[in-house]
Amino acid sequence: MPTILLLLTIAILLIIARQDLSTRSVTWFLFPLLAVSGMGFAWLELHSVQTLLINIGINTLFLLLQFGLLKLWFLIRTGRRAFLDHAIGKGDLFFMLAAGCFFSPVNFVLFYLSSLVLSVLIHLIFRNLPRLYGNAGNIPLAGLQAACLILVLAICTVRSIPATGDLMNFSS
Repeated sequence: MPTILLLLTIAILLIIARQDLSTRSVTWFLFPLLAVSGMGFAWLELHSVQTLLINIGINTLFLLLQFGLLKLWFLIRTGRRAFLDHAIGKGDLFFMLAAGCFFSPVNFVLFYLSSLVLSVLIHLIFRNLPRLYGNAGNIPLAGLQAACLILVLAICTVRSIPATGDLMNFSS
């Protein structure tokens, strides 16, 4: 079961990366599929629905705080209320919510920050290759973070590192 789940998850992530890198849009139903696969991975590690839901809740609250602060900053900076599709795409938000299902809170923050840094670095390196990379004006954040998540899942699987194991693991 874990191998099949891993292969399905990698397939979903590859489709997300391909779509976002080439067209800067992702088919919406891939995000719920990714969230379900993330819950499957986390449940296989935790064996506790309660801990899984607590982790997802904390990760979601973290993202809401982040996007609330981003919206405030965007409002102060530009005077406009809407920031989705201007500062960040809806697909990027949905991807981050789905990715939060894979990790414990501390590991999610580490993934979130490192994938943002890697995405910006990759964008800066490849932005001058429009045939390979697509529209150079926008960062394909969901696609680049999907590639980062593939890398993290591969490392966790090969090294037997639980993505849900850290000091904030709320198992009873």
